[in-house]
Amino acid sequence: MAIAMSQEELAYLLRLQGKQAMRGATLDLAPNDENLEKALLGAAERSLRARGWIVVSGDTFSIEQTILGMIGFVLNAPYAIAVRRTPTGGQSHAVTYHISNALQVSHTGREGVHVFDVLSGSPAKAVLDMMYGDDRVTDDASRQAMTAIPARVMVAAAAVAQDAALSDDAALTVLTESGVDAALAATLLRFYRDEWLATVVVGVWSPGEEGADYSSLGFIQSRGGWWVMYPTSDAPVIDLRPITSADLTALIDETIHKTLSVR
Repeated sequence: MAIAMSQEELAYLLRLQGKQAMRGATLDLAPNDENLEKALLGAAERSLRARGWIVVSGDTFSIEQTILGMIGFVLNAPYAIAVRRTPTGGQSHAVTYHISNALQVSHTGREGVHVFDVLSGSPAKAVLDMMYGDDRVTDDASRQAMTAIPARVMVAAAAVAQDAALSDDAALTVLTESGVDAALAATLLRFYRDEWLATVVVGVWSPGEEGADYSSLGFIQSRGGWWVMYPTSDAPVIDLRPITSADLTALIDETIHKTLSVR
């Protein structure tokens, strides 16, 4: 059963637990405006009472058990995996999967509405479905790694490539005049204009000695297959290496298996 609530309602419920954020979501309602935040939280409490999720009777204050249990789980689940997918020319969409051996809950937040739902199938399949979106790829065995790419150059090339008003020659000029090597600029422009489908970032929170440890890895989905963005020792420089669809599935399966096998 899916549970939906507003940004303000979720923030209020988290404040009751002494929290202002959760993995995958920061809930600052009105930064630097204490009065506005109090007003928003007050409105959220009234809304939660109207929905029957909060009951006040005399000196007794209680939260509906399903809501209390869900909030408690997402705050304390030992693992969380967040997937953010940004398609070509589109808006980013993110889902965070809160994972334990006994339960897995997905959390999405869009346009001020947060939805929590219990996963009924494989967490690995849910993560992969989110990564692929509506696009499917064909593994091109001829792909070659692109190494030692400055991160700023990748960002600039992606932005310029999406500017439909620029011809290929004009886009190349924009990049080279900003100091990008001509051969690298041409390669990245062809890649982003002809192949690029989406950029996907997968982040994992796992138990650490001092709270949760966080790590992430970036992927690019192209028509010819998946690529992994490996950071190098000369950060912020990236190696972009091809990975087959089968290898991607194995990587996600292994990540999920580790989270479910470590107690």
